[in-house]
Amino acid sequence: MALILGSSSPRRKRLLEEEGIDFEARAPEIDEEKFNYGEMPERVKRISKKKAEEIIDNLEEERIVLTADTMIEFRGKALGKPGSKKKAEERLREILGNSCNAYTGYTVYRKGEIDTGVEKATIKFREASEEEIRDYVESEPVENMAGGFNINRGKPGEKFVEDIEGYRSTVVGLPVEVILPLLEE
Repeated sequence: MALILGSSSPRRKRLLEEEGIDFEARAPEIDEEKFNYGEMPERVKRISKKKAEEIIDNLEEERIVLTADTMIEFRGKALGKPGSKKKAEERLREILGNSCNAYTGYTVYRKGEIDTGVEKATIKFREASEEEIRDYVESEPVENMAGGFNINRGKPGEKFVEDIEGYRSTVVGLPVEVILPLLEE
């Protein structure tokens, strides 16, 4: 059965491609802010499920649907996309040398059944100089990334990571270690 990834995220697409999974990407059209309330794990799970429901409601034939939502939490507050390079720099100054949590909610729809869950990973960042921060912000479109950083392997932001407790893929936006077995069932 064909897979639909309900996402426009290039990072999520890349994670599935690296696993050799064929899929069609469709961006769900929901107002995430309507569902962005409550504790962080419940928020990402709820938003992921709403994304899946929007895709499912528009299916023309039976498909597997996979959606996800990721939020970064630092000192009890959600760190969304910074929106500008200046704000990304400010955010990096705040989080570097500290730890934050990444929560990714996921939903898999298969044969009329919906599985939802949440994975958490804790990222410990090393400290960095002002020059490193500026160079990084100029080299990546971090203003459009949750938390304002990209720790994909081989990307410049990876050098700021001291340790990750949990799956790296959770931070990137799609915990493939948990999701792949759900797709194979």
